[in-house]
Amino acid sequence: MSDASIYDPKQLDTYIYNYHEIDHETGLPKQIGKVQALLYRFRKFLWFCAGADEQLLKLSPHSDHVKYEGIGGIVLATAFLAFFSGSYAMYTVFGEKEHLNLMPGTQGIDILGFISAVVAGTVWSLVIFNLDRFIITSTGHGDGTSKITLDELKGSIPRILMAIVIGVCLSAPLEIRIFKSEIEAQLREMQRKEMDDLSSRDQARFDQVRADTLKKRDAILKEMDRRRDELSHRRTEIDTKVTQRDQESMGISGHHGIGPVYQALAAAVQDLEGKYKAETAQWEIDEKQMKADVTELETSLAKAQTELDVIKARSLQQAESLDGLGRRISIAHELFPVSAIFLMALLMVIEVTPVLIKMMLINGPYVYLEENQKEIIKARFAIDESEVIVNPNGVNKQTETLAARFHQADTIRDFEVGKLAVERSLAKTALEEFEQRTKQDVSSNLDKYLSPRKEG
Repeated sequence: MSDASIYDPKQLDTYIYNYHEIDHETGLPKQIGKVQALLYRFRKFLWFCAGADEQLLKLSPHSDHVKYEGIGGIVLATAFLAFFSGSYAMYTVFGEKEHLNLMPGTQGIDILGFISAVVAGTVWSLVIFNLDRFIITSTGHGDGTSKITLDELKGSIPRILMAIVIGVCLSAPLEIRIFKSEIEAQLREMQRKEMDDLSSRDQARFDQVRADTLKKRDAILKEMDRRRDELSHRRTEIDTKVTQRDQESMGISGHHGIGPVYQALAAAVQDLEGKYKAETAQWEIDEKQMKADVTELETSLAKAQTELDVIKARSLQQAESLDGLGRRISIAHELFPVSAIFLMALLMVIEVTPVLIKMMLINGPYVYLEENQKEIIKARFAIDESEVIVNPNGVNKQTETLAARFHQADTIRDFEVGKLAVERSLAKTALEEFEQRTKQDVSSNLDKYLSPRKEG
């Protein structure tokens, strides 16, 4: 196989698959099975996740394939974790709180919140995927040995810090999902306590108002019963006097006829009847007022009860507001501090591992092919690097650094600048020659320049 064909994608697959006929539309050998084709595409996707050059990897041995498949698998796994972590976090923050209602058996799922959380989780996972891919591709290859030197570690500190921050951000929502049952039990207890604390003072005030209102109402009802008993007793007394009067008139009592006793009884009956009518008339007026007072007190009590129900609903809402993401994370750390730390450490290790692996990789064919490709591109476009001495800000200490030289650009720049310089020089020469010839003409034909100009 010639060197030119190494970089030809159409011939590259033929080289890898032992000269099998290639379907150039799919980029796969025609003799490969469906399962093998699926695995082949998945491997290529893992290479893409690792930020590796597919064409160069195809020229590399199996060991390099495995290395970058592993790195790509870590990036892909992190993206999946970011999806679940971000989706659950968004659903916890923006979803309805029915799934944590204080009343048992009222848990539910907010469909709109669920869809929104899935969309947000997808976006979040793509962001994490892009960041991880950037971190890995920008790490480089290290010094080509399996040891991590101090210089390599110093150069990778920003990338390691980014990976650690990503790991911490991913671990928090996963913590609250793993310990969901325990966290929700603690949350319900906190919500109940908060609701009791918020409503206890209002409940005490309502109980005092209720007691005073019922005391006033009972006093009025008791007074109404007393007045009714008095009227009933008055009626009984009148009936007794009337019976005695009638018995006296008929001689049943031993005295026949209408005598002094009868007259006294009749006068007493008449007096009692007058008082009874007056008391009855007054009672009708007082009874209406007392009933109105009782109705007013009962209305006031019902209003106070309604206000208490509103306050309890507000207290319940305020208690349920304790269901925040930060509160859940805090509870998880309080209940399971060791587990939370280990889970966070695990995700941090997953995030940092690809960076460390890139520094530990021993240079293999893929690394040399990649470096060779870079050198070919630089050579093709006449780019080289040379050491230059830098003396920043006039400091006596001088440092050496690599600076790129773009020879092709310099050649074009020299040509364009030189062409403009020639054009400027020619224009200047032409003007000087024109000035010289004009002076000679003035000397020879002075009258032509001194004669008055005719008006047009």
